Amino acid sequence: WEPLCLAALNTPCANASAALYARVLRDSLAGAREDSDMLLPCTDLSALWPDAAARQVTMRYGNTVRQLHPSDDGIVVNQERFDAAVLAVPPTYAARLLDAPLREAGATGLLEALKAFDYLPIATLNVRLAEPWQLPEPMMMLREEAARGHVGQWVFDRAQLAGDTKAGELAIVASAATSIAERNRRQVIEALIDQVAEQAARHPARLPAMPEVTAAELLIEKRATFAAVPGLTRPLNTTPWRTLALAGDWTDTGYPGVLEGAVRSGLQAARVLNPRAD
Repeated sequence: WEPLCLAALNTPCANASAALYARVLRDSLAGAREDSDMLLPCTDLSALWPDAAARQVTMRYGNTVRQLHPSDDGIVVNQERFDAAVLAVPPTYAARLLDAPLREAGATGLLEALKAFDYLPIATLNVRLAEPWQLPEPMMMLREEAARGHVGQWVFDRAQLAGDTKAGELAIVASAATSIAERNRRQVIEALIDQVAEQAARHPARLPAMPEVTAAELLIEKRATFAAVPGLTRPLNTTPWRTLALAGDWTDTGYPGVLEGAVRSGLQAARVLNPRAD
């Protein structure tokens, strides 16, 4: 159960919320056949959705929100007034922006909930190979051997996903990657490459030897998701003001920190501000 728990909750089984894990399993494995379908994007996630969404609205890039002044008849953002707003930022930033307003509103419980989250990292090693090298499947599970630094859990054949037969590109992913964040980056890169090469050589598909690595980049998102532990009080989408809603996978969606939860939260935030949003 550990690989599924790490993939879905980014939290080791020993520490994870059984209720959240059970919800994920129930909605995927215990539902209709298509509920457990694995959807793998053929492009990067920014091009898949955010870039397209940004073309439908007015974006203000490089305009950091430093002040929020909500009230029941509107909200002032950086000295500019709006009818309403959705605050869709990590809870630490939400707590910073709303510290004074929440204290003034007597909503210290919400403020404490925003500050109560702990976070876990996800590491991704992107590897470019000297020549094409295709895995049997575009996504494959790896066996972990922590003592050897073989802590990758999944490998994605990025070239295969993109339909590029002339390239060799892999992405090796490790969830709950606290040990990686604390180690020498060069050693981590070498160990993960060795893990894939060694396990590919033993695969029943009799893969050719992994080609030479020409480039490797290790990305560690230190606060990738909140730690999905038992007893965590997650905020609702509502706030003390009818003109301000919260959104994010960290709100009380019933799911861990996943895209499905983020979508649910965004829809609910829209309903909070406009009950006729459906």
